[in-house]
Amino acid sequence: MPDWFSWENQGIGVAVTPPNQQGNHELVVFMVDNGVQGNRAIYRLGRNLDVNGNVTGWTPWFDVPDWFSWDNQGCGIAVADLDMDGGRDLIVGNIDNPMGQNQAFYRIGKNLGDDGSLAGGWGPWLGVANWVAWENQGGGIAVAKIDNRQRLFAFMIDSPPQQNAGLYEMVDLDHDPSREGSWEVLSFHSGVLAVHAGLLPKGKVLFFAGSGSSATRFNSPLFGDENRGIFTSVVWSPPGNTFSHPPPCGPPTTGRSTSSAAATPSCPTVGYCQPAAPSITTRSAGARTPRSSTTRPSSGHSPAPWPRDAGTRP
Repeated sequence: MPDWFSWENQGIGVAVTPPNQQGNHELVVFMVDNGVQGNRAIYRLGRNLDVNGNVTGWTPWFDVPDWFSWDNQGCGIAVADLDMDGGRDLIVGNIDNPMGQNQAFYRIGKNLGDDGSLAGGWGPWLGVANWVAWENQGGGIAVAKIDNRQRLFAFMIDSPPQQNAGLYEMVDLDHDPSREGSWEVLSFHSGVLAVHAGLLPKGKVLFFAGSGSSATRFNSPLFGDENRGIFTSVVWSPPGNTFSHPPPCGPPTTGRSTSSAAATPSCPTVGYCQPAAPSITTRSAGARTPRSSTTRPSSGHSPAPWPRDAGTRP
């Protein structure tokens, strides 16, 4: 394979395309480069694959855009005509290895050309639900049409503290945003450095801010100063895309007994309250504790307590 530049890889995949209009197949090679910064996923095509495995030449490397992982524990690639229009679509898989539980994602590139370009661009990242592994030692994907529907088969090697196990899952590739959700980059900002979001009644969304792991920011007397417009939470109200700032929780309502109900802060908008500015004077950002394979939870090769997908990750 010419021009293999990586010093370290965290996954590789190969696929063969369906024949083009001339009846020729291409060899697709996919790899995840583990550089000094975030990972990089790239692919290239070997043209005119013959019966002996030879190709007549190679395209340049093409990047898979928005590859967000800093650490991967597997990947995969497949080529199929998903729309049954005679074209060739590229499907790439990503096993992301964050600080917590692993998660698998995939995305689809439409209309793969003989030169490796994608005339139809890339679709959004979508999650593979019920990914039980906290550690993986590889994985892959394949595509097949079953019962008149395009299906993605996602395979993984789960690596718990005990013996490894191989598992696979079938995912419907006929995209339904009402089922999987979708990502969209909006043209405005929330105005806070959000670390958590919660769905409120009537479709409103609460964004709760954090310190950004910055002791300087957290210890600043301005942090949470509403008079200066430095809020710690905000409520977003689509579809009008208006924002409102919850009032800080005040003292308990007067005239109540000393029961537990009396300790409830009085807020005009129950459930929307944001805490008053903190009085903490010292805080160390500290360092993350490395994850230990001997102390992390065991998946037990059983389904996760709730499905995790691209629409639910922070």
